[in-house]
Formats: sequence, C-alpha cells, structure tokens
Amino acid sequence: QGWVLSSSIPILHEHLLQARQEIRILKHLLDGLTILPQTAEDIRQSLDTRDFTASLAIIAVRTFKLDGIITLQTEAYLKAGIQAVTPDEAINILKTKRKKIGQVS
Repeated sequence: QGWVLSSSIPILHEHLLQARQEIRILKHLLDGLTILPQTAEDIRQSLDTRDFTASLAIIAVRTFKLDGIITLQTEAYLKAGIQAVTPDEAINILKTKRKKIGQVS
C-alpha cells in the first residue's frame, strides 16, 4: 500500500502537463494510493522549518503511523528516525518480497 500527501497532487499534475503526459497516468496512479490529508496545523508547524516539504511528510508518517517514506532525499527523514529509502531501493525491496511470496506458494 502506498500514500501521497494531498499537497503533492498539484505538483504531480503540473509535472505531467509540462512533460506532455496524459493526466490518465495521474488518475491511474491515484487509484492505487491513499491520499493523506493535511491540516492547517500541520502546515503552520511546517512553515517554521528549514524543509517545509520534509516536515509535512514527517508529520504525516507520524500521524498515520506509516512504515516509512520513499524519497530522493533520505537524510532529513533518517535524522528524524523515519525509515527512508530511494525509489531504486524501494523497487528492490518490492522485488525481494514478491520473490519470497512466490517461493512460498
């Protein structure tokens, strides 16, 4: 299961438009993800930090008791005690788990 912060959806949408990609890609992506809400308090608290985006994600991980985060910049999350992996690491983890599941059956 995956998740995306509600504030990331406009960024993904704009990125797809600039890359001349079809919006159906975003719709398909969102079918498999939980969209996590953010409160005004989350935003206010994050405004006072050095990394607004990381702060919002850290709050979400803690609020929703998530296992970790996939990010290109793992340092901020690791310093906060949150498991953080790169997209490549996440793909390898998923491949390993899929392989183990296949071996059990």
